[in-house]
Amino acid sequence: MKKLCRSNDVYTDLTIIIINIFIIITHIDIKLQGQSVESIFILPVQRIPRYRLLLEQLLKYTPTDHSEYDVVKRALEKISDMAMFSNEAIRARENKTKIMEIMLSINPLSRVDLLDDQDRRFIKEGILSRQCR
Repeated sequence: MKKLCRSNDVYTDLTIIIINIFIIITHIDIKLQGQSVESIFILPVQRIPRYRLLLEQLLKYTPTDHSEYDVVKRALEKISDMAMFSNEAIRARENKTKIMEIMLSINPLSRVDLLDDQDRRFIKEGILSRQCR
């Protein structure tokens, strides 16, 4: 592996570490054997909504005068912020992917860089029809 990617040692080392972690995890946890790398790496992202639901229920049943009430409330606020940040990042990535698909569908000779403007957003997909007045 190191011979293949000599030009970027940091990337190579990180890749080797990730592959080794993947191999160790799949050998330790029998439930993960046969799953793809993507499905294993998405597990922490899927936990955020579960933690939020858990903390909402915990806060609901924790008396307001309990010593840990404020701690649970702050934890819920933090995990909610994390969920919002994660969702926004996913939407931004999906938006960029869609714009890239559109850009690549344009003839290379007349293609323009649609990703040059960071504020560009994909709004709607559908058939474009001409309307005469």
